Amino acid sequence: MVHDIEAHEISAQKLEKVEHELEKGGIMVEKDMLVALYNEFEKLIATVDGVLYNVLKKAAKDYARRFVEEGLLDKDTAVDAMIKIIKHYGYAKEMEVVEDEKNEMRIRGKGLLFGSALKGKNKPVDSALAGFMAGWLESAWNRKVHVKEVACEAKGDPYCEFLVKVA
Repeated sequence: MVHDIEAHEISAQKLEKVEHELEKGGIMVEKDMLVALYNEFEKLIATVDGVLYNVLKKAAKDYARRFVEEGLLDKDTAVDAMIKIIKHYGYAKEMEVVEDEKNEMRIRGKGLLFGSALKGKNKPVDSALAGFMAGWLESAWNRKVHVKEVACEAKGDPYCEFLVKVA
């Protein structure tokens, strides 16, 4: 699972096609509305994080599969494309791979949608984004992937960090 951002940059043509496809299938939802929804779901469902993780994992897996089938996404471009998508839609202001081992990777971000908006929490709150990452990478890599948020701005950490484990 060695990942070298410089060596595996997405070609401009592929990225343009991916962005075009994203624009066709995306909807615009005000960020504050998503944060409010998270807060209300948290009151109603004790396991909101698990629900969001699983729903977004399945959705992202199906979404990425389309890009794989169209030849726009492969094992080498999956992480770069995923980060570009997350930043493009405003789910993170900054995001980068900070550690990359054989079957484990750490991705760090700042200004994440929930992490930066839900200050004062006692647990990580970006389970939806973790689920998205897991599903996206599973489709691209054709391997089981689990992503866990291990640091979160909502808890007072200086950034949000995700541990990506590949089975």
